[in-house]
Amino acid sequence: MKQRSSSGWAPEAEDHPGEDGADTMSAPEGFPGILGLVGHALAEGRLYAETEIERQKLRARVLGAAGRDTLLLAVSALFLLFGALTTLLIGCVWILAPLIGVAFALVATLLVTFIVVVLLLVAARARMRKAMRLAFPEEDQA
Repeated sequence: MKQRSSSGWAPEAEDHPGEDGADTMSAPEGFPGILGLVGHALAEGRLYAETEIERQKLRARVLGAAGRDTLLLAVSALFLLFGALTTLLIGCVWILAPLIGVAFALVATLLVTFIVVVLLLVAARARMRKAMRLAFPEEDQA
C-alpha cells in the first residue's frame, strides 16, 4: 500500500480523528492561537491609549505652565509700566530737572522705563514660543 504525500496546499487530515469524529487542527507549537493574538492586540492597544493619554496630559501641563508664566510676566510688565510712569516720572523729573532740565529729565525717565517693559515682554514671548515648540514639535525636525 502506497502512502499519500502532503501537498502543502491544505492541512492534511489527521490519522486519528477527535472524539466526535471531526478532524481537529491546532496551532503549531510556539504560535499563539487566535484568542491569544486578539488578547495581545487588545493589551497593546490599551497600553498605547494609556501612553497617549499621559502624553496629552503632559502636553497640557507644559502649555498651562507656559501660559501661566507668560501671563505673570505680562502682568508684571503692565504693573511696572504703570508704576514706573507714576513714580519714575514724578521722582526723576523732580530730581533731574535742576541738573539737566525738565524736558531731558522726562525723556531719560521714559526711555529707561520702556526699555525694561520691552525686556519683560520679550522674555514672555520667548517663554511661550519655547512651550509651543515643546508641545507641537514640527514633523520635519524629527
